Amino acid sequence: MKNTFLLFILFSGLLFSQELKFEEVVQAEGLSAKQLYDNAILWAANNYKSSNDVIQVKDSENFIILGKGSYKYKPDFFMAHVPAIGWIRHTFKISCKDGRYKYEIYDFEHEGSNNSYGQNGTIGILNDGEKYTGSSKALDKGYRNRTNRDAVKQSKQFVELTVSSLKKDMIKANHKNENW
Repeated sequence: MKNTFLLFILFSGLLFSQELKFEEVVQAEGLSAKQLYDNAILWAANNYKSSNDVIQVKDSENFIILGKGSYKYKPDFFMAHVPAIGWIRHTFKISCKDGRYKYEIYDFEHEGSNNSYGQNGTIGILNDGEKYTGSSKALDKGYRNRTNRDAVKQSKQFVELTVSSLKKDMIKANHKNENW
């Protein structure tokens, strides 16, 4: 009985999709945790419209910043009167130690709009599977599955660009001594 229960837990994890999350530990030799922390704050200020609104936590003792951002979402598919256009919100966390930092980008959540019939197209938390597994009751399953797949695809593109700019900005030894 105990083995059957363990097998059920193992297979249920394989069958159900997980929330979308990206994370990596990046080496930054020669840079202190303080330098990396300062670089992360500057990166957030340069990459988000209002870093004061985006950054939720600045922990200068543990060298951690936590922020919540969003980007405009417009689906790559057309469905008449379907209100998928909206926003994708996400959370990011950057933790710094001497010679390395870790970024985490997670909690991707779709917020749709209302159509002319008063229907709301919000599907909520995105998952990394082919089928939407969240609790949204927005419109039909086909709509939720298609919106989730498309929003995940666009979120991966967003993360690729975001991480690229983060990695570039994090390795600067000292932003204050830039020659200009």
